[in-house]
Amino acid sequence: MSFSGSSNFIVLGGAYNVVHGDQINDSRIITNYTGRTDESFHKLAEQVAVNALHSSEQRSPPPNCHPGTRARILDELSRWIEHGPKSTRVYWLHGPAGVGKSAIAQHLSEKYASTRLAGSFFFSRNDPTRDKIGAFVATIAYQLSTSEPLKDLLGPHIIEAIQSDPHIFHSSQENQFRKLILVPSTKIDSAKWRNLPRLIVIDGLDECVDLPSQERLLVIIREAIALATPMPFVFLVCSRPEPRIRYGFDHGTFKPVLGRSTVASSPESNRDVELFLRDMFAALRVKHAQFLRYEDPSWPGDDVIHQLVKRASGQFIFATTIIKYLDCDDDLPSERLDVILAVSNGLPSSPYPELDHLYHQILSSCSNWQGTCQILSLLVTPHENRPGTAKAQFVWRSCRIIEGLLKLRPGQLSMRLIKLHSVIHIPDDEDSEIYVLHASFTEFLLDRGRSGKYHVERLTPEHYWDLVAQLLLRMHSVLSFPPYSTWQTLSERLLSWEALLQNEESSFSQLVFYSCAFWSDFCCRKENPSRELLEALDKFDPYPVLTMDLHYRARYLKEARRSFVNWEHKLGWEQCLTWAKTLGERTPRKFVDTLETFYLGYSISFHPKTSQYWAYVSSVLETYLYFKSSRTQEFYRELYLGDRMPLIPPSHTVDPSPSPFPFMHPASRQPVLPADWITVHITRTEAEAFHNLLLTLVPGDDLESIQRLIEDVLNDTHKSVDTDLDKQQDFVRFKDIVLKHRRTFGLQT
Repeated sequence: MSFSGSSNFIVLGGAYNVVHGDQINDSRIITNYTGRTDESFHKLAEQVAVNALHSSEQRSPPPNCHPGTRARILDELSRWIEHGPKSTRVYWLHGPAGVGKSAIAQHLSEKYASTRLAGSFFFSRNDPTRDKIGAFVATIAYQLSTSEPLKDLLGPHIIEAIQSDPHIFHSSQENQFRKLILVPSTKIDSAKWRNLPRLIVIDGLDECVDLPSQERLLVIIREAIALATPMPFVFLVCSRPEPRIRYGFDHGTFKPVLGRSTVASSPESNRDVELFLRDMFAALRVKHAQFLRYEDPSWPGDDVIHQLVKRASGQFIFATTIIKYLDCDDDLPSERLDVILAVSNGLPSSPYPELDHLYHQILSSCSNWQGTCQILSLLVTPHENRPGTAKAQFVWRSCRIIEGLLKLRPGQLSMRLIKLHSVIHIPDDEDSEIYVLHASFTEFLLDRGRSGKYHVERLTPEHYWDLVAQLLLRMHSVLSFPPYSTWQTLSERLLSWEALLQNEESSFSQLVFYSCAFWSDFCCRKENPSRELLEALDKFDPYPVLTMDLHYRARYLKEARRSFVNWEHKLGWEQCLTWAKTLGERTPRKFVDTLETFYLGYSISFHPKTSQYWAYVSSVLETYLYFKSSRTQEFYRELYLGDRMPLIPPSHTVDPSPSPFPFMHPASRQPVLPADWITVHITRTEAEAFHNLLLTLVPGDDLESIQRLIEDVLNDTHKSVDTDLDKQQDFVRFKDIVLKHRRTFGLQT
């Protein structure tokens, strides 16, 4: 939204571009008001938070924009201040900690101090005189009473209000705002306001330590601008995007009168940081010429500057703190720069004392540090897939996944991170990525010397993969159904599975599908699996997992043929079984027994209308119970990647999305099913027979031989075996297996 067409504003809130130590100075303003010693004015002056003024000595030197930086946002804001549309009464400038919001607020306050600025209030959590809203109204009213263009117009009305209510400063902020700002402003003719200061700047609203007061102040502003005769002031509010502030601005009343702009990492901000660093390094070379006389004239060089720009991620707080760290008299700037460049390698001494102090402050607000630390450990641990696993179609660092990995209840993650919006991006939905906003925060957390009690360690690959394996195994619980229940229960469960598949693009469905296909890849080759992982393995039920995986892979028949002939995850089950047996006394016995029984054989039950489809699927499953030869792989690739299917006559049409779901179950138990459902038993014995016959009929991996065999099966000929009687007998046995399948599935012969 454009900033053009507004004047007279108040600026509130924000973090700084350049960080300076806060020296608490609880001074009070006692002065003459327009030549008169007035008791009421003295009362007003005594309530002012002088350190909150943009011209305060306590804030000197204040954060400000480096020449040539933030040009776009400053131009946009200036146009809004000078010419902005009358409909935009409030502008919210927001961004994470340290990106320069306070510098922008300071720059605009100084630029329009004698023309458009009516008042300003800079909050700071480090200063008890301006870390609450208690002094807000009095501070703004004082500025209105002393501003050259406004003091003669508003001053008398403000003093009159104090005289009529001597205890007004003991009343609510809402009452003070109405009597000292709103009512006096309405007593000036609207035509005069066109040329009067109307801008109020509020910086660092998020630094108001009483969180409800943040939203309370926004309500005061919102109600004032919503009046039938709205007050003339416009507001620029700068803050971090904390929850209460976001919630306040999301109110419907703000929507038609609110402008928003974000200050965040971008190519433009990176260019600004680079400009700042180049200018500051040039200044250091002049100031410390004696110490740097042996350095290259271009010190520190383009590569170092580009590295620092990358690490700054558009945040001036990082760049300015570096320059302050280098600008010292007791160390060589070049040596200190080496410490900064090597900080990720764990060198001692903190190069960012003020930045670290800020991070300590932010983290100290976390009421449950142990729980927050768990989440941060995950956020600073990069996700790396195990070899052989596919790229997930969901975000590994989303709220849903992190809560699953840490076994948190829904909402717990957001609650634990609620105070960290300034350093962590926390999206509104549960499936988008949560990430650390600034690389220096990660460096701070990982460096014990800097973070101290807030130190966070990355998870080891062993530990992380253990958590992932547990999550994937737990996801199988959504697939579980009572395998020996009544038909009604089974029917309801199968329908719920179908509903899950119908929304296959959702992150939840993708997570379920991924868990079915790749759970075993995160279990294998772990030398010391956790007790929780072993317990999860003992709960593993292969039958619903395999069913869901089949449907995921077979969503469309053409895709299914490609997937089945490269069934890598199924081989992963065998590897996982082998791995589990190597754990000695810790071997999950129930898991081993379950999979060994599964590999001996199992059953598939399905509705008769899906028989053609499941005839095809079961033949693939049967063969893959015993799979060692590339010849078998080539046979099925040729057979199932084409339009030919030996178990399905050409007259049959295969439904690419068969419904209802089949029901896979142990071969030793027969569930209660409808009378017309078909049950097929798949055994290792028949799989071996099929495999051995194929090796005999196709002695090599010759693709043409495989194709001729397929033609014979389809056309009831025996050209591929010629006059070889032994092979003809093998071919008959091979076809018998096919015919048996066709009869089992109720297909025509």
